[in-house]
Amino acid sequence: MVNTPSYPPGSQVIPPVGPPMPGPPADLGNRFLARLIDFGVVLVPLMCAGIIVSATEDASGEPNPAAIVIALPVYAFAILYEFVMLGRSGQTIGKRVMKLKVVRVDGQPLGWGSAAARVYVQSIVSGCTCGLGGLLFALSPLFDSGPWKRGWPDQIASSVVIRVEQ
Repeated sequence: MVNTPSYPPGSQVIPPVGPPMPGPPADLGNRFLARLIDFGVVLVPLMCAGIIVSATEDASGEPNPAAIVIALPVYAFAILYEFVMLGRSGQTIGKRVMKLKVVRVDGQPLGWGSAAARVYVQSIVSGCTCGLGGLLFALSPLFDSGPWKRGWPDQIASSVVIRVEQ
């Protein structure tokens, strides 16, 4: 037998409501376009660094050490780009272009810890599962039936992607 609460006759039952979200939700199409822009922002320098390193290989196939020194900051940029941008302002270049911002569910700025969790948990899972986990993380907003379409990275970091006017 299920134990259901009883209410006095004529009383109105109002379900509990969580805190209001900090802004209008970002739609999945704009989030996808922002991700494509960010992919380009990271991919173009990586490709240039790869071309430089491979173009400077000597006869034995070893790259020139100077080319590696030039390429290292590019690789660091690729690893740190999203983390630094989200930790600093809540917006990557792609999100800024698409007028999106990542904030905590209480409306506060994301911060460094939440940005690290949002970015690097997905990267670690992806690396440990040969990319399959990363793909699932990327598709996870599709699994959320609510209007916020919070993916697993958002849930891990207690964040939400909102539309902004700036």
